[in-house]
Amino acid sequence: MKTKINTKKIKLILSITIMMSITLSSLAQEFKPSGKVYGQFFGDLYYKASSDTTAGAFNKYGSGNSEFANVKKNTTAFSFRRIYLGYQYNISPKFTTRILLESSDAIITSSGEKTAFVKLADLEWKNLIPRASIFFGQTFTPAFPLSSEKTWNYRAVEKTISDGQKLTNAVDLGIKVSGTIDTAGIFGYSFMVGNGRGAKPEDNGLQKFYGSLSAQLLKKKLLIEIYGDYEDVSAKYRKGYSSKMTMKGFIAYRSERLTAGIEVPYQIQKASKINTDAVTGNRDTLDVAAFGFSFFAYGSLIKEKLNMFFRFDTYQADSDYKKGDNSRSYDENFMTLGFDYTPFKNMHIIPNIYVTTYTDKREKPANYDKATMAGSYYERSADVIPRLTYFFVF
Repeated sequence: MKTKINTKKIKLILSITIMMSITLSSLAQEFKPSGKVYGQFFGDLYYKASSDTTAGAFNKYGSGNSEFANVKKNTTAFSFRRIYLGYQYNISPKFTTRILLESSDAIITSSGEKTAFVKLADLEWKNLIPRASIFFGQTFTPAFPLSSEKTWNYRAVEKTISDGQKLTNAVDLGIKVSGTIDTAGIFGYSFMVGNGRGAKPEDNGLQKFYGSLSAQLLKKKLLIEIYGDYEDVSAKYRKGYSSKMTMKGFIAYRSERLTAGIEVPYQIQKASKINTDAVTGNRDTLDVAAFGFSFFAYGSLIKEKLNMFFRFDTYQADSDYKKGDNSRSYDENFMTLGFDYTPFKNMHIIPNIYVTTYTDKREKPANYDKATMAGSYYERSADVIPRLTYFFVF
């Protein structure tokens, strides 16, 4: 019995095979591995018009995380708050690798000279999962670098509240998957497992878990994001808490002329404070709950030349603080207002005012003397810093 050969089907299969081979060959010939150097730096000419005069003493009393907290009153100086130098190399259509170095006035050698550390070193594998990338190495976390910080757009002026108050990490060493749920890119996600040490080497053998879900609505003008992370710390490696859980909500409206956003972080630090009863000597291990609220807005006054921005933060290092608690007791309010002048593309001159006020939640003694800073209360003056911030991108 002879088998009848369907020549039409064979021709069709051969045609499809040839077309696919030509297409793949064309793509392979079109793609050429390539790399680029990129970077930025920003700093200030600043004058500290108001603060307590004894820099360094604040650490004892809970100074907060302000970049200018330990600068003496009446100090005038130039600073480099950040210098970034990076290289990106596109290995293939699916693989990209990056390395980023960071330096600043705060990162110095034992002899007092500026130095640098590895901020970012990762490999991106694209579309192993549809509409997603997998990142290996020291990479940006889902916390804020690619959402609230990017939307705020003025990292050169100040960190986001989550970053500035050190509630979570900008980068971590681990594995991350980020992508969109739908083909239109409206609903996104990002999940990561890392060491929890940021850019520092691992030292406790425990991991930190990060996750975020986002939606871009109203033609992607409205961004809504919820974020959370969890980090456990065993008794062996305990450093002031047994675990930390951070939650954050972020919402922003973005248009060509105006952007405004709200970021609300909340963190529970388990077993972070130990109170001792003055009478019985009994010790209680209690949780600390940090809470913050940040509002920002900026808009264009002259298109591509002049913007104006404003931001206000309020932060409670321990929103559950009660009289006698052994925890950091300052509430902080932060405000900045300024103009962003762009004489040339990627060159920004930003005159602004930087103000942080502090309120000690502990009870003020009747015989309190600020000059001696005695007792468990310290009345801090506000940090007020007029600045000319410069920001360059290349």
